[in-house]
Amino acid sequence: VEFEEKFKKLKGVLHSTQKKSKIFQCIHPNQIECEGKIGMKAHSIQNTRIVKKLSKDNHIYTIVSKPTNLGPDFELVGRNEATTFTGFCNKHDVDVFAPIEKDNFYKGTDEQHFLYAYRAFARSYHKKLEETKGLSLSQEALSGNTDFSNNKKALTEADFKIYKNKFD
Repeated sequence: VEFEEKFKKLKGVLHSTQKKSKIFQCIHPNQIECEGKIGMKAHSIQNTRIVKKLSKDNHIYTIVSKPTNLGPDFELVGRNEATTFTGFCNKHDVDVFAPIEKDNFYKGTDEQHFLYAYRAFARSYHKKLEETKGLSLSQEALSGNTDFSNNKKALTEADFKIYKNKFD
């Protein structure tokens, strides 16, 4: 009974912190130029040419992690929601990725390769920031202590900063 109560409390904490851990921040290096809604959902995989081809009736299966389950689940979501994250303002999402969004075909240029890599990195970086924020919130809710979480956050950010600086 004690285990079940603790497990139920843990699931509740994870569920409540999942939403609180969302980050709405443009991670582009020139944030002073930001315009438009930062909360817009940028696609980490090109929606019109890649996700659309993978979808059926404009839906695609994605792997989701729900705090109420022990492992990941598959979930059918609309293609406009799939592969999205809140990591760029409208201006940077549109302007920076125009060479891979506006062109009608893949040309294999160095710029296109960089932009695909940058977009993938941006998604991973943004997700890691949300995960460490969620870990900190969960630990604080469960124990009132944030020392470990704060150290983990600092290490994670330092690790990713090396790569972010190269992309920036």
